[in-house]
Amino acid sequence: MDSTARFADGNEPGAWLLRRLGRAATTDGEGTLPSRACMWVDRTGILARMTDTGLAAFYRRYNACCNEHRFEDLAEFVARDVAINGTERGLDAYAEGLRDVVRAFPDYHWELRHLLVDSPWIAAHFADTGTHGGPFLGAPATGRSVSTQEFAFYRVDAGRIVEVWGTADDLHLLKQLR
Repeated sequence: MDSTARFADGNEPGAWLLRRLGRAATTDGEGTLPSRACMWVDRTGILARMTDTGLAAFYRRYNACCNEHRFEDLAEFVARDVAINGTERGLDAYAEGLRDVVRAFPDYHWELRHLLVDSPWIAAHFADTGTHGGPFLGAPATGRSVSTQEFAFYRVDAGRIVEVWGTADDLHLLKQLR
């Protein structure tokens, strides 16, 4: 892949945009951006970018927000029209799904074990833990501590998570509740 500045869809911006960006928005002063960057045009019309390192930092902040159960702050990280496992669900449904988990496991924690970034994609592997304090998939609260593995892929566009593909081992969780 060459290092020519491009929009997220791969199209080259017009010369007017490169002039507007100026040398400050480039890494080498010659109008080029790193080839491995998630790029978009922000609200002000400026070409913005997030490198793989920036995406990793972004994701770690998102994971911290989830682990602090600050789901009201998810709009900082997740797009309003986020798609989950191929279906547009939206931010409210996304946040509600996380709240459902925390209602069932009030101390739920997503421990990030592995993080791989290939802009605009993020792959994460978690070791999840929690104490069963509320109903979960038909199982009444047991007070038992549980742990499971979870894997997820995220696509970031315009500085927000727009697509999530995830799988958690719910069957393993249910076995621990019996």
